Amino acid sequence: MEEKRKYKRFKKEVKIHFDVITAMSRNENIPQNGDTVSIDISEGGVLFIMNKPIPVASSIECQFHLPGYEEPIYAKARVVRVEELTEYHQYDIGIKFIAISKEDEQHLVKFIID
Repeated sequence: MEEKRKYKRFKKEVKIHFDVITAMSRNENIPQNGDTVSIDISEGGVLFIMNKPIPVASSIECQFHLPGYEEPIYAKARVVRVEELTEYHQYDIGIKFIAISKEDEQHLVKFIID
C-alpha cells in the first residue's frame, strides 16, 4: 500500500488548545473548544485524542505550546480523520494545517527535527 502522507510524522507531545470554527455537523455534542496533547506531529498536521469526535471537514483554530518557546504557534486546520478507539471510548482526531505563518512553521519544523 502506498503512503499518502506528504510529511513524516514524529511522536512528540505538544500541548494544544483548539476552537472549532465550523463544525460539519448539527450534532450538539461536538466540542466547541478544548485542550489536549498531540500523539504525533508533522509539518502538515497533528494527531490527538479527544473524548468526543469532531466531524471530518470541520475547521478549527489551534494554539500549540512547544517546549522551549514562550509564544504559542497558531494554525488553522481541517479535520481529515476521525477514528473511534472503542475500548477507550475516545477518538483519534487527525488534522491538516490549512494556514500557518512562515515564522510559526519554521519554529514547528525546528521543534520536530530537534
